[in-house]
Amino acid sequence: MKNLALLIVFLFLSSGIKSQSIIAGQLSQDDNYYDYEPDTVIDCSFPYCYKSETPFDLNNDGSPDITFITATSTGAMGGGTNYVKIIANGNNLIASDSSGHCGDSLVKAFQEKDTIQSSDTWCNETLTIREYSWMVGYGSCLAVASDLPSYFIGVKIFAGKDTLYGWIQISGIYAYADIIHYTIPGYACNRGSVGIGDFEKNQIVHVFPNPCKDRIYIEFGTPLAKQALAILSDINGKELLKQSLDNTKSQMDISMLSSGLYILKVIKDNKLSVHKILVQ
Repeated sequence: MKNLALLIVFLFLSSGIKSQSIIAGQLSQDDNYYDYEPDTVIDCSFPYCYKSETPFDLNNDGSPDITFITATSTGAMGGGTNYVKIIANGNNLIASDSSGHCGDSLVKAFQEKDTIQSSDTWCNETLTIREYSWMVGYGSCLAVASDLPSYFIGVKIFAGKDTLYGWIQISGIYAYADIIHYTIPGYACNRGSVGIGDFEKNQIVHVFPNPCKDRIYIEFGTPLAKQALAILSDINGKELLKQSLDNTKSQMDISMLSSGLYILKVIKDNKLSVHKILVQ
């Protein structure tokens, strides 16, 4: 993962109903892929992190598709329960494995190159990835692949007429006493045929200089028929800047940003281009 780019965007137009599967850890030309660099690390320890929610927008339509819930209680000696769970937003679904001792079903753990497809068991409910209860004992609710260094969670997303399949990689999960720690290296999803699509090759957006310092320039390969939009976010998806673009070549002031990696989304004529920006 470390040697991959932060974001791989395949510049192909999508059309028709999308494929009914995706390969865990693998990509096709019709998949969007996000590789966090550095990996997103989620730490939660009582009392500093009682409960946190981490949403993920796999198909990049602006709405979270699934949400990780991480929680710690009063600590092991106090009889508390600590857990990592995942819920599907809206009508979306998550691949499940079996019923757990804690009442919730367990998430299904896919290994790399496993096929995530319609024949898997899917549900729209809270699924447990890992749970530790002092009263019940270590591993009272444990997804099978939690014993593996890295595995994948399957997601089914309903987007207009498309049924999209995606995966989220999770690694290094640790839940014990009043501490929870895990890492999200990246995720992928089929590309939808409706909504915001990707630019054609002759409409590529150029963003320069990169690395940058005080400003960046956004240049289109074709003239603007109507106003375009640029949205700059941090690597966790928090929106920082939004600017309308009226010219074929526009400038965005980023002098207020700290050094680091950022994501720039450019939307023109309902087409999307996504760029990794390194601010020095």
